[in-house]
Amino acid sequence: YKRQYQRRVRGSTMTAQSEKQTKTYTWEEVMKHNKEDDLWLVISGRVYDLSGFIEKHPGGNMMLEAVGKDAYELFAIHMNHSQNAWSILSRFYIGDLEITKEKKMIHSKL
Repeated sequence: YKRQYQRRVRGSTMTAQSEKQTKTYTWEEVMKHNKEDDLWLVISGRVYDLSGFIEKHPGGNMMLEAVGKDAYELFAIHMNHSQNAWSILSRFYIGDLEITKEKKMIHSKL
């Protein structure tokens, strides 16, 4: 009997098992994917492959404004996306943004 624990993460549910296998990406890797047909975005430190989704997105190429930065503020606050949008976003999750040594030091001071 294998028990899996679930954790709620901004509109998506992940199992403890899947979290152990999470791939990490650097900003350098993410920035290579910055076009409509090859687009990766970072939201709350999580990386999403939204390639080809722009044509389905109600805001169209507005997603390109989020390239190169963590788009949480744009996605959650300015655009105030619904719970349904968070659910849709979770389908495109491919991994986490790598935490650099600088960021680790900042977080440890908090």
